[in-house]
Amino acid sequence: LLQRAPPDSDAAKWAAGTLATLTGGSEERKVAIVAAGAIPPLVELLKRAPPDSDAAKSATRALHNLASRSEEPKAAIVAAGAIPPLIELLQRAATDSDAAKWAAGALHNLADRSEERSAAIAAAGAIPPLIELLKRAATDSDAAKWAAGALNKLACRSEGLLLTRAATDSDVAE
Repeated sequence: LLQRAPPDSDAAKWAAGTLATLTGGSEERKVAIVAAGAIPPLVELLKRAPPDSDAAKSATRALHNLASRSEEPKAAIVAAGAIPPLIELLQRAATDSDAAKWAAGALHNLADRSEERSAAIAAAGAIPPLIELLKRAATDSDAAKWAAGALNKLACRSEGLLLTRAATDSDVAE
């Protein structure tokens, strides 16, 4: 359904929303969702959906949930090519949108405990849009929390640290 429905349709919104809800639970359920092949359609929906749409919000929330804790879903998300569309969404979505919040959260979770994923996220250009989100978002917002967390995870990795330093110090200090 995610692959066939127009990205701004109720069908896409509700299908992605259902996956977002289901992925918020147990690790066994997440593994089953990965095994069922749900990640590539979520990534494709993310590529096609308007950045501030309910479908984009639900797709990014599902990817965020899947990327928490277990390594198997994280590997499947990266293999499905999710990093570039997550970054593009950060660049195009409104600062206060749920989609931007969940995209930053997904990048945070993907960067956690992996030098390779952190390097891939940094190399794909995530640092400038994460800094922009951090600068524009309300300081007490979830979007700011996830953006700061993602930048922290990237900075904790040697490759990410070098690329973080490449961003201007004034951008981060603001």
